[in-house]
Amino acid sequence: MKRGCLWLLGAWLAPVTAHPLLLCAEPWYPFVYQEEGQVRGLLANALQRLPDVSVHYRFMSLSGCQKLMKQDKVDMVAFAAGKHAPAGWLTTRQTLVSWVLYAWVPATSQDSHFDAAQFGNRRLAWVNAYDYPFSVQNDHRYQRVEALDADEAVSLLARGRVDLILDDPFLTQGIDPDLANGIRRLPEVVAMRPQPLALRPGLAALRDRIDREIQKMRSDGSLDAFYQFHFGSSLTALMGKLPS
Repeated sequence: MKRGCLWLLGAWLAPVTAHPLLLCAEPWYPFVYQEEGQVRGLLANALQRLPDVSVHYRFMSLSGCQKLMKQDKVDMVAFAAGKHAPAGWLTTRQTLVSWVLYAWVPATSQDSHFDAAQFGNRRLAWVNAYDYPFSVQNDHRYQRVEALDADEAVSLLARGRVDLILDDPFLTQGIDPDLANGIRRLPEVVAMRPQPLALRPGLAALRDRIDREIQKMRSDGSLDAFYQFHFGSSLTALMGKLPS
């Protein structure tokens, strides 16, 4: 799903093997990002549970990762599914990463809570590269204004060119402070959608291994603990009460 940048970075999460896998990702805290020269986040932690799998990370915008998919120049993409995954590509079936959306409005807005009916017909920043929750995709009350990425969406909102962004609570990380200070988040979680890891054809066995590790993380409580810490609610609870 999220946050673009123009630089490329690499990191190894296991001892180098003869054929490391290339994973392309848009930096997205707290799921996959780089800090102090190390790749961190929930996805990196899950892949580290497979010590015989060596992964090289390349960070760029999601649209850039999708181009590499179509050119067969990458082994895995975080996160791409549905219309963004070329024919034959596989996706993980167990939920590790979910995009938890909140409503963001201009700092000067009088709105204090989110009500879908109240926000109908307002201008919504829309990033075509994102796999929005179906409940958002199918809601045609908004006036969608295209944005290249999250950075442009924030700029549009801060400058009054749109009225609303639907995105996660970490939207303003890495954003120009002048723009970040021009918007604010409403308290309610609006929707969420699982964001599967995409794998090229031929990696079905690896996909199945990753799915098994995710199941183990759910069983041992570490996955719910991660969401409780970052979102104030366990993944199990979020999936049980929110539209997707």
